[in-house]
Amino acid sequence: MTAITEIERKFLVHGDSWRRQSYSAIPFKQAYLNSDPERTVRVRIEGDTAVLTIKGKSEGISRLECEYPIPLADAEKLLA
Repeated sequence: MTAITEIERKFLVHGDSWRRQSYSAIPFKQAYLNSDPERTVRVRIEGDTAVLTIKGKSEGISRLECEYPIPLADAEKLLA
């Protein structure tokens, strides 16, 4: 398990010149498993790995985030 404090930052990107700095792509699939404003639970497949992420309630621009690796087959079932 990895527990970190996430700091949410958002940026508006103009144009597509950033694409020249891109070297590879990793396919992502994800789904949110709840709608509780106190916490967020997400399953995500990143290439050939999968993680379950639990995020706590936002406090300003930060919140606790815990991420757990899970078997790819389990993640695919949750996304089905």
